[in-house]
Amino acid sequence: MHHISARELAERLAEVRPPTVDVPTGEVFGSPEARGAAVSLFALCLFTSQSIGIWLAARVVDGWGIVPVFAAAGVGLPLVALDFRRRLARERGQTPVDKSGALTNVK
Repeated sequence: MHHISARELAERLAEVRPPTVDVPTGEVFGSPEARGAAVSLFALCLFTSQSIGIWLAARVVDGWGIVPVFAAAGVGLPLVALDFRRRLARERGQTPVDKSGALTNVK
């Protein structure tokens, strides 16, 4: 195992630069007002849905205990992951047809 000093580590990290990304400007993203409205709408949807979810989970816990909440999360999260995988594969032109679960290219 190769050990390096703290000074050598700091010098190496100082050389690391994040990749640069060219962000298009102008008509691609619309006006600043439109972007601000979009961010505001996103935040509204995010925080409102989180609040509703917590309210519903609290009602379930009060009525039936914590087990149904964890069961719903245990079933729901893998379903969301599988749906995301399917949509991502479709967007990339792939399909999960291999029995091993590996994505294969559709040509």
